[in-house]
Amino acid sequence: ARADVQVDDATRGRLVLPGNSAQIDLLQSYTAHKWSDPSQDTLQANYAVEYGMTDRLTVQGLFQSQDIQRDNYRANRAGLGAQYLVLEQPFQLGPSLAVLPSLRGKSLSVTPGLSAMKNIDRISWVTSYDGNIEQSQRDNTYGFEKGEVELGGYYHFGLHGVLGLESDYRTNGAETLNLMFGGSISN
Repeated sequence: ARADVQVDDATRGRLVLPGNSAQIDLLQSYTAHKWSDPSQDTLQANYAVEYGMTDRLTVQGLFQSQDIQRDNYRANRAGLGAQYLVLEQPFQLGPSLAVLPSLRGKSLSVTPGLSAMKNIDRISWVTSYDGNIEQSQRDNTYGFEKGEVELGGYYHFGLHGVLGLESDYRTNGAETLNLMFGGSISN
């Protein structure tokens, strides 16, 4: 499962899907590493089919492509994940876990995470952490390879719209500031 809070979570105002509901996530991440050299731009696809087993448990089938130059698109990992809502008040808190075997002969990836959300009137405040446990290239032992912390706020407008600002910090030193916009066609 993904620990990071997505636009659809903010649209619903919940970290997990309602029981007996389903969702398909299709996320394409396009990164311009160097504005002056478009040949270095990369594309990564993340797809998920999610199902709310109960009002507290969401399970997922996951697929990721490699984050490589857009004309070299390749499948990278596929696996399963789950997120469980352990606390609803005074805020939502949900640990998650994803297990993603490599489709390219690389090591197994295990991603534990923790997300929190607090809805105040028309604003959802969110934070999340996820780590990545993989086999080290140096000594073939498993350990935390990288982690990511996200903080953000989303404003709810109209019937199902959200507009948000999110900051990401990764343990490899990368930092991003993302403007998020989205909505849903049903509640």
